[in-house]
Amino acid sequence: MAPTRLRRARWLALMLSSLVLTSGLSDHAHPALALPQPVAQAATASAQELVDLRSHIKHVVVMIQENHTFGNVLGDGCARTSRCRGLRIGSKVRLSNGAVVTLKGATDKVPETDHSFASQQAAWNGGRNDAWQRIGGCGGPNYGCMSSYAPEQIPALWSLATHFALSDNTYTCNPVTSWGDHFSWQTACNLDGFAGSIPLKTSGAGPTWGCRSKRVEPWSATGRPPYRLEPACNPDPSLTAPNGGAFRPTPVRSIRTLGENCDRASSCTRASYNTALIWSTDEAHAYLAYHHNIRRSTTQFLADAQSGQLPGLSILTPAMPGGETSQHNGASMAVGDRGIRTALSAVMNGPQWNSTAVFITYDDCGCFYDSVAPNRVPLVIVSPWAKPGYVDSTRVTFAGVQAFIENVFGLPRLNGADASAYTFGKAFTFSQAALHPIALPLARIPTSSRVLARATYRADPDDPS
Repeated sequence: MAPTRLRRARWLALMLSSLVLTSGLSDHAHPALALPQPVAQAATASAQELVDLRSHIKHVVVMIQENHTFGNVLGDGCARTSRCRGLRIGSKVRLSNGAVVTLKGATDKVPETDHSFASQQAAWNGGRNDAWQRIGGCGGPNYGCMSSYAPEQIPALWSLATHFALSDNTYTCNPVTSWGDHFSWQTACNLDGFAGSIPLKTSGAGPTWGCRSKRVEPWSATGRPPYRLEPACNPDPSLTAPNGGAFRPTPVRSIRTLGENCDRASSCTRASYNTALIWSTDEAHAYLAYHHNIRRSTTQFLADAQSGQLPGLSILTPAMPGGETSQHNGASMAVGDRGIRTALSAVMNGPQWNSTAVFITYDDCGCFYDSVAPNRVPLVIVSPWAKPGYVDSTRVTFAGVQAFIENVFGLPRLNGADASAYTFGKAFTFSQAALHPIALPLARIPTSSRVLARATYRADPDDPS
């Protein structure tokens, strides 16, 4: 699924238009604030709640898939069951251009659509959420982003969402693309002044998107325009490497990460499991990318889960063994569902199941239609202590998952986002009998997608999403 020159050129044009749009915002407004934000809530738990949490949860797994909204993945199933907010396939949606579009069943091969900041803002249309035709790849007459997957197409994920707990009100931290979302998974939504777009090549650019890549990213000291291009790296001045690990001198300030706080606590151990370095949550943070790089393969994740060797915190990013399992644009949704099935079956049937909480989510919108907002994403909570069949509708961003992790391991908060985030207390109950593992159905792979199941995944570092 290597992008063509035309696709790369289109991406560059879209990125530049995104920066132009953000430059028109008030000097006091971060671009992310143009999309819905969670209401601040106290993230502190009572002493007894923390005792209950820590006595039951010793291991947290975060599995981050690629590029889908909540409505695109779970909306049809939600509407069928009336459990959560979504629209059924076949529903009519009126767009700002006057077109009435029928929400269609999605093809197994995920369509190519743009999901830059500019596109997400365009679709949101000042809160009307009706200009999805302005997204690249979603214009008429096909309206490629106006689609939803039926539960039968993603049977493993849907089974987990119905048997365990589900959030239908989780949002990305910022309406940005994969690099910005993966960066902020370590920083409780703090982009450290970066715009959050895909880093651009310089001479001698390497295979990742982070500190070792020799790539640059729009940055400013305020996180608002005007931007200039700086190394795509959160530096660490304690490193012996020049420039705090960046490939050239950088004005970017060093900020603390979740991984660093974990390393400083005797209660916390961690590992990053991934095949594609461009989707690692570690590579853009010098502390994590260099001397404290605890990276393992996704194959090792399965072995660790099956043998009871998972660390306290596992962050799992694509791809799993068995093909292109990321569910990224151009990939197979069914192959990805099989990857979810493989990973969760290993956890549920491993010796650490009774002390584990798994959060399955998607890094950004893709960008596919959602009836609530472009940056609403799926979040499925799998644990023997999750409330069975529960839908948590408390508004939250990814910072809520990070605050949950901090509560489990007694870690300090990184900033105001995790300090004020909801921590999913409604989705867990520790007074129930532990839920048993479930057998997960195997997704059927259409003939047209079988080449994706046979492929050995090779991430393209120039992939614009």
